[in-house]
Amino acid sequence: MAGLGKVTTKRMFGEMGLYLGPQIFALIIDDEFYLKATGSLADELNALGGKQFTPGNPDGRHIAMPYWTAPISCLDDPAEMETWCRKALIALAATPVKKKPARTQRTK
Repeated sequence: MAGLGKVTTKRMFGEMGLYLGPQIFALIIDDEFYLKATGSLADELNALGGKQFTPGNPDGRHIAMPYWTAPISCLDDPAEMETWCRKALIALAATPVKKKPARTQRTK
């Protein structure tokens, strides 16, 4: 991933999130490497046999998250790994950012 720039990590879901600047683009959870993907990139990863990250809640429900396992071949090939990470970052950059509504202050 050296060609991407300064990739940093933060704790995520009790394991590791990978960031380029403020943008999270991948997770490493339970020895699986997931790329953040929606739309056509998610479709591409799914077609290649990728599995969607679906963590369980304490009540037993599983929530589908926008993370898909990367092709296994990229784990042994730094150039391929960089290519897939770059695809995820390009797709994320093209996705509109949802703004949170402004908080309103209570009046007495």
